Amino acid sequence: MLNAGVRCGTPPRDDAPHPFSHLRRNATMHFTRSDLPRPRGALAAGAGAALVAGMLVASPAMADGDSPDFLGSAADLGVEVPTPDDVLDSAEAAIPGRWLVEVSGDPVLRGGRASTNTRAQEKVQQRAEAVEIPMDVEETFVAGWNGMSVSMSDTDVAELRTVPGVSAVYPVLEVEMPEPVDASPEDVYGNAMTGVDQVQQIDGLSGEGVTVAVIDSGIDYNHPDLGGSGTDDQTKDFPGDRVIGGYDFVGDAYDSAEGTPVSPDEYPDDCGGHGSHVAGIIGADGDRSTGGVLGVAPGVDLLSYRVFGCEGSSSTEVILEAMERAMEDGADVVNMSLGASFVTWQDYPTAQMSDVLTDNGITMVISAGNEGTAGTFSSGAPGVASGAITVASVDNTDRRSPYALAAGREIAYGPATGGSAAVPTAGELALISAGAPGTEAAQGCDASVVPPATGSGQALLIERGECSFHLKALAGQEAGYDAVILYNNAPGVVNPTVEGDPEITVPVVMIGQDDGLALQEALASGEVTWAWQEGAAVFENPTGGLVSDFSSYGLTAELQLKPDVAAPGGSIWSTLPLEQGGHGSMSGTSMAAPHVAGAAALLLESEPDLGPADVKAAMMNTADPLTWSLMPDVGYLEPVHRQGAGLLDMVGAVHTATRVEEPSVSLGEGEAGPQTVTLTVSNDSETEQTYTVGVRHGIATSHPTYDPGSTMPRAPRSSVRTRSPYPRAAAPSSPSPSARTSARTASSTAAGSR
Repeated sequence: MLNAGVRCGTPPRDDAPHPFSHLRRNATMHFTRSDLPRPRGALAAGAGAALVAGMLVASPAMADGDSPDFLGSAADLGVEVPTPDDVLDSAEAAIPGRWLVEVSGDPVLRGGRASTNTRAQEKVQQRAEAVEIPMDVEETFVAGWNGMSVSMSDTDVAELRTVPGVSAVYPVLEVEMPEPVDASPEDVYGNAMTGVDQVQQIDGLSGEGVTVAVIDSGIDYNHPDLGGSGTDDQTKDFPGDRVIGGYDFVGDAYDSAEGTPVSPDEYPDDCGGHGSHVAGIIGADGDRSTGGVLGVAPGVDLLSYRVFGCEGSSSTEVILEAMERAMEDGADVVNMSLGASFVTWQDYPTAQMSDVLTDNGITMVISAGNEGTAGTFSSGAPGVASGAITVASVDNTDRRSPYALAAGREIAYGPATGGSAAVPTAGELALISAGAPGTEAAQGCDASVVPPATGSGQALLIERGECSFHLKALAGQEAGYDAVILYNNAPGVVNPTVEGDPEITVPVVMIGQDDGLALQEALASGEVTWAWQEGAAVFENPTGGLVSDFSSYGLTAELQLKPDVAAPGGSIWSTLPLEQGGHGSMSGTSMAAPHVAGAAALLLESEPDLGPADVKAAMMNTADPLTWSLMPDVGYLEPVHRQGAGLLDMVGAVHTATRVEEPSVSLGEGEAGPQTVTLTVSNDSETEQTYTVGVRHGIATSHPTYDPGSTMPRAPRSSVRTRSPYPRAAAPSSPSPSARTSARTASSTAAGSR
């Protein structure tokens, strides 16, 4: 699979360049790809604002019988791989008795007529009644999707699918409000990572004149950083100068998982916190010098569409309503930091609706999902929509964290969740090692070999690996220690949970691998004191600039490449509702998507005539490819179906003078053989340009060594085909594998999961 993700004019590092000299206004390049099935709502045609030529030439195919070098399973490379049961449990649940019925005929925005669609829906109802299929219509849709949400017996669904006029029947899915992956450390550096700070300061871009809709848990429009008065009153400040409109579709008490009914009202305030955090990343205009948040596009107008209650889940039928309303209210950009995990078929109604909005001039920005440890095919709808900009998360370069002093160094830590003890901000403990690094004793999984505390005032140092954080903490607690210090066995930040029975009643924190090994070395030479500190300090993030471990992999079920681009999403400092403290840190692709939504607003301010496809191409064609996060020192590229084109580069996106219509090329399974695809490369500058075309290869992910059919619980085909086991990683052999190799790998994965 190819992705046009390498900057034009930059010769590939590992292949001989092939120059296109003196490229004037338009030029064409031809290459072959397999026939990829396209769902309804294909990507709107339109010229992109830049070309990333480096990935447009396929490298030579591997010799028959050759295979990529195997680098290890995800577990071998330090990923805490979920069990098949865990993967199935993490998928969104269907709401019993609720269904989305698609009716024959194009929606209005695809050329259909509202009256015709209404009559077609009424005829389906009449025909269903005639064959004794009772159903109650809850909501009808005619503009962006032609269908109905209905209540009916699940046992009648198969028969309903045979009723003339019914195109398809889909379950209404429960969509959980995304949980923050961690609450610390905190970050304020995301804008600098993508060059947003430069286009704000040098180009003067703020997103002024652009309207961004946020479909989420609402927005606290009372927040001063979001244009509010600072008074916590949902009837005050709405509509305002910043949050100019919106609607609450559900009310405070709504929870689709509990069957709590919706109670809509006109005030789309936020009591959950997620939507306000997202809105702040997009467009907060706070004073950084006094602790406020400065978003990516502080001049945008915001629309708030609330689809979550204070807690719990939403549903895809409510989300469809919000998407249609955002279009009616004139949104230029829509941010959706939500989705139904593992629902990777592009014909699911929310994905269809997304593509309809894209085709009608709205730039759709959607989070890729936080199921990265589940491997390939772990993203979901609506993010799998062909025309959407689907966003992966990258960890930040710097982080602000609580810390301790030990062995002559400041050591950042993350408090574990799930226990009952607060982490101290003062006091000292004598540090004791559970065992030498890399040994079973160091991992503290066998409580019988953990050295007992010799008195009060001691903390146990334990290495990550082999068993749960709860078991490690329990071993330290039962051995009499006053705290447990866990350290990572791989680079990166981990925020553990020690929830379990028995309850953990001592403080537990997690530190990085380098700090843990430094403490082990110091302990081998003598005594070490761990001193808790008050406040926070700024630390370099060891995984800064790498894809976050939680960030979901593509592909779509049709083997189209997703995600499209990456942005900072690991530990982002932004706005929270005033009643929740006003500011806080969250992590997730939920935080990466609004960074891109704000960036889209900057591009539209810079060039108001750009269409959604132009915005997407400008971002993808100028993005910076990312190093593989599981082996960052080796130099391989992250899988294209996890990073997309790479990290957003707004300086390049705003100032590029080169464009191509299709920023990525998905090869599919290749059963139909090769076909020729023509890309038009355009130079919008007044001077001649020379471009270099080549190939850079990335890591492939493959199927596991077990048969999913024999190890996963039996499930309906529609459920099994959208889930995939965790990935295995393959490195390029010599010569490097071509795009054809990646296509083979992906097709074998798909075959194993359907």
